[in-house]
Formats: sequence, structure tokens, C-alpha cells
Amino acid sequence: MSPGDIAYGSGDQAVAVKLKARCRLMFVRAPQVVTDHQADITGDVRVSYLATAAGSVRILSGLLRATGHVLQDLTARQLRPVELALTEFFTLWTVEREGHDLESRAHLRRLRQAIESQMPDPRLSLRRLADSEGVTARYVQKLFGANGETFSGYLRMRRLERCRLDLTSPQHAMRSIPEIYNRWGFKGATQFSRAFCRRFGASPRQVRRQARVDL
Repeated sequence: MSPGDIAYGSGDQAVAVKLKARCRLMFVRAPQVVTDHQADITGDVRVSYLATAAGSVRILSGLLRATGHVLQDLTARQLRPVELALTEFFTLWTVEREGHDLESRAHLRRLRQAIESQMPDPRLSLRRLADSEGVTARYVQKLFGANGETFSGYLRMRRLERCRLDLTSPQHAMRSIPEIYNRWGFKGATQFSRAFCRRFGASPRQVRRQARVDL
């Protein structure tokens, strides 16, 4: 790898980084939807890297480098556009590499991106998403179904992932658990807790407590 290149992979994989020269590293804990784009093509989320020789990667690398310089001065609200840009750039990169089913895959990625931007709205539904993208609800169901998913299942998974990230982030340590699940569109404690336990095998309090121990 060269300065400016971007290594990426699943958070479930152990990775060793060996540096042969002095440099600065920036680690980004990205939503799962980012690496999901790569899995759509390879069928596996492997540790890999993007070289800055590609134009879109060079832009993304510059964005992340600039963000790193002022990171301590940014609020969670100010970081939100950077997060959306990260997902968008990975989408662009994978679309450039894809050689089959381009149109339907591109539509699915746009729908996922729309879900990311509308996720905090508790009123987000299949119908609302379809209307906002100018397609039918049946078409949305078909795209998710072709990928072995459902709209509601995907939305719930993404909301739970965002809640888990907030629960384990020092940046949100002062937020209560209800503030966090309300922030990502869950309507009640019982609904959230049951879904969270099924997804992660532990309660929100247990996950937060363990994250504080690990710090």
C-alpha cells in the first residue's frame, strides 16, 4: 500500500498492520452497509484495499484526510455528511467494477442509501421509501427479495447496528438508552430491547457496560 490508500474489511476479522515508514493512520468504524457493497460482488467481505490511483478513491482519501485533521472539532451532526459520502463513494467504486445486473444493483444501492438518510424518521415505511424514490412498493420488495432480504428486515438491522455503535461509542456516552433508540427510529423500549437481544445476543445495557470495560 501507499500513502493515501484505504484498507477496509469486516470488523469481525483480526488484522495486523505493519508499517515500514513513519506515517499517520486514521481508523474509521463504518456502518456495515459500506462493506455490504463489496460483498454484493465477491460474495465475501475480505480485507482489501483501494489504491488512490483511482479517481474516486483519491477524492475519498482526501475527504478522510481532511476530516482527520479537524476531527476533534466536529460534532456528530457535522460528521453525518462525511458518513453519507463514505457510503456513496464505496457505492460508486463497486458500480464501476460491476459487470452484470448493473441496473437492479444500482437501484438497490440507491434504496439502501435513501434508508441511511431517512433512518432516524420513525415514520419511514416501505411505501414512504418507494414514493420518495419514484418507484412502486412492489418493485422495492422485489429488489430486496432478489438479495435474500426484506425491506423491514434490512431497516431493522441497520437501525440496530446504529444503536449498537452509539452504545459503544465514547462520543455518545452521556446519551441515555432511550435517547439512542429514539434517535434511530425505534418507537418503544420493549420493541427495541427484544430486537436488540435477538440480533446481538445481549441487552443494550450489557453491550454498553462491556464497551466501557474494554476502553
